Amino acid sequence: MGYHLIGAEAAVTSWGSANHYATLLTKISPHQANFTHVTDDHDVTGLGGTNRATLPGLYRSRVSIRSRWASTPRLGNVGFVSASGGTTAPYTAHVNAFELTIRSSNVHDITDMNTATASAPVFRAYRPDYLTWSGTYNCVADSSTLLVAPDVPTNTLNSFVFRYGDEATDDSITGTGMQAQLAQTIQVGSLSTSVYSFIGGGQLVPAGTTSAFGASGATNMIGGVPLWNQGGAAVGAMKLTLLSGGQVVTIADTFYESITIRCGVGVPVEIDVEVVGTGAVTYGTS
Repeated sequence: MGYHLIGAEAAVTSWGSANHYATLLTKISPHQANFTHVTDDHDVTGLGGTNRATLPGLYRSRVSIRSRWASTPRLGNVGFVSASGGTTAPYTAHVNAFELTIRSSNVHDITDMNTATASAPVFRAYRPDYLTWSGTYNCVADSSTLLVAPDVPTNTLNSFVFRYGDEATDDSITGTGMQAQLAQTIQVGSLSTSVYSFIGGGQLVPAGTTSAFGASGATNMIGGVPLWNQGGAAVGAMKLTLLSGGQVVTIADTFYESITIRCGVGVPVEIDVEVVGTGAVTYGTS
């Protein structure tokens, strides 16, 4: 018997190969990974049975990664939110934090039965759908600038800019969206705070010297349906190392279901990624 392992001995070793996923992994510093590997359970108890009979079914896997942005983590004190070009410019005074989530609108089970050229499946296969994005930003009411109501049907939408890094080319995400909700809190002994919720209405475009998500065009990993194998070669193989030179968990293929970026004035910028497994899971040694 060996010894008890700790997180300091582990790593998200690799994700993808020379594509969006490999690039993203070089731009973040993971500090937590939650891996789940679940087999479906079927109750096959027959008439007259006095104990439950169980049949193992297909399995599925997921990985949740919590990370800080950049290979050397950075504070969110350089972040900001701006918006322009719409019928009514949103209120963006005294912003101190934002959270933006990019998500596949659906994850479809595409598991096929056995065929003449393939073995019967033992794991569930999935594919992503079109992207949606939404989030919130927090601010404080101002003595001279009025708060702005959420959008109405006659409004032209604004172009939002969410900056999380200040460099030669700012690290940012831009997209057209609507103000969906304002939640105002007024309380004795506290600042008068406002939380605006927004919903995307167009493609997101990343930019920046150390952009976590590529740039406009072919390198944009948040501009459309998440990268997946489309029935061909695996694009998102992921390897999780529990012990360097020792135990390794490998998922033959994956894609991201959602990416959340959180930027707050006094804390490190965080990027969380929810990953769907769509390939065989193996346990071994590196």
